[in-house]
Amino acid sequence: MDIAIRYFWIFLLTSSVLLAFSFWAVEQFPTVQPAHNLSKDESEDIAVNLPSKNRYERCVELRTGETLAYEFSTPAPVRFNLHYHDRTDHFPIPEQELKQLKSEFTAEQAQVYCLQWGNVGDDPVRLEYRFAVLSPGK
Repeated sequence: MDIAIRYFWIFLLTSSVLLAFSFWAVEQFPTVQPAHNLSKDESEDIAVNLPSKNRYERCVELRTGETLAYEFSTPAPVRFNLHYHDRTDHFPIPEQELKQLKSEFTAEQAQVYCLQWGNVGDDPVRLEYRFAVLSPGK
């Protein structure tokens, strides 16, 4: 058999095995997600400049029953939501257009939750936000 044909079959077999392994791994570990902009702290108080037509998100890992207390303000309305990814996007706090908000969210399941803001205007806006993770009973 010609050496090129041998290499072709080896390549085809190896590619097939790697593809099958990839599908298996996705099925075995469905909740493994990219880290996004994951906070290592249980509280933050930050200001960021949000360019026109851009989004900014900050994610935090919550255990079942923990509460995320958060607030933000901007000089112009921004699109805000709180979401998590579990094969698809879930929005416990649906997207809404606001200039400011002070609220709390209690996690019904352990998950990485993301606060997300989108600047819909033509000018940059200064986004000031703070959050704190509160354990049950606090």
